[in-house]
Amino acid sequence: MKTSILLLFVIFFSCNEKTKNNSEDLNNNKLINSPELTVSIQFKSNKADNFRLSLNNIIVDEYQNKNIQIIEKIQPSTNFDEISANFGPNNISNNIVINLGNKQEKRIQIKNIKISYGDKEIYIDNVVDFKTHFAYNKFIKLDSLSNIIINTIEKEGVINPVIYSKKNLTYFLTSKTSI
Repeated sequence: MKTSILLLFVIFFSCNEKTKNNSEDLNNNKLINSPELTVSIQFKSNKADNFRLSLNNIIVDEYQNKNIQIIEKIQPSTNFDEISANFGPNNISNNIVINLGNKQEKRIQIKNIKISYGDKEIYIDNVVDFKTHFAYNKFIKLDSLSNIIINTIEKEGVINPVIYSKKNLTYFLTSKTSI
């Protein structure tokens, strides 16, 4: 009788451990297969500064939101450089923000911006597409009708050039169908 109870006890806990491992494997597979937001920008700048790529107001649950910010030091260059930010699995919001640095006025030429989430991707390489998917603040002056050339501007002693995604960008990235 004691042997039977001990045997049932061992079987119960070994099955429980197997279920626990299967549950952990499922959670790991969900993270592996979860879409990730990636933002890549090819650009050149005439001044050094810190660029910030941010994803703001990511819904965690009904009580919490979070922000993710990636900062990259950029150097002046005559060739195109690339910065890339990966915001991790299942992090998406309507607030993709690109801050072009606040140390000094500068001229930035953007060759392209590539944004992907899961199997969706948007490639922006001209002013029309740029204005379709992004808005910008008063510290930015576009200097071309075709290429994305930005002059950052000081206003009242402040330099804070920021580019904001429009909701149509996130809608496209998260929709089940193509535009």
